Amino acid sequence: MRAPTSALALAAAALLLSGCAPTCARTCRKLLDCELSTPGWGQQDCESACLEQENLYQTTWSDPELDEGWSELKTCIADEECGALEDGACYDERFYIF
Repeated sequence: MRAPTSALALAAAALLLSGCAPTCARTCRKLLDCELSTPGWGQQDCESACLEQENLYQTTWSDPELDEGWSELKTCIADEECGALEDGACYDERFYIF
């Protein structure tokens, strides 16, 4: 039987390796920290717009290609520096950045 800490470490490693995209909350925090969100919007406005798009690709349209692209966009936003984001590092014409 494994020790509880070993099981937790394995679970954490599996999560990191699974390539989970950042949440809308994390994506919006980054955009707001970089001052790249829609002017006048706060965290809640940004998250609502992000979640609407996410729901559209995952549920309404059930489009795996757009859903994967959306995840890649959120990952790119989380990984890039503010200057690179401002220069368009994560630009994808398929998506509206909130």
